[in-house]
Formats: sequence, structure tokens, C-alpha cells
Amino acid sequence: MRPVKRSLKLLENPGDNLTETEHVEQTRQCLLKIGDHIMNTTSDYEEQELASEWRK
Repeated sequence: MRPVKRSLKLLENPGDNLTETEHVEQTRQCLLKIGDHIMNTTSDYEEQELASEWRK
């Protein structure tokens, strides 16, 4: 998950100088970025046969 390493680090340590609203928005953006990466990675496995092999 190297492409989203920065997002994962921001989730771990968001910083102390953020307001609650900024913290929520930053967390939301990080999770969206990670989710998009997962969707792009798994889009190759849309066929059911390939998906079952991939999960093993």
C-alpha cells in the first residue's frame, strides 16, 4: 500500500493544531484515498472466478 502510505500516516498522527472539523475532513479524505486505491487494485478481479482465486 505504498501509494497511500502518506494517508495512513496522517490517520495515525493527524496533528495537534487541527480543529475538530478539520480533523474530521482530513480523516475523511484519507479514508477516501485509501478506498479509491483498494477499488483500483481490485478492479482487475471483477470476474467471479478471478475474485475467488485472488481471495485465497
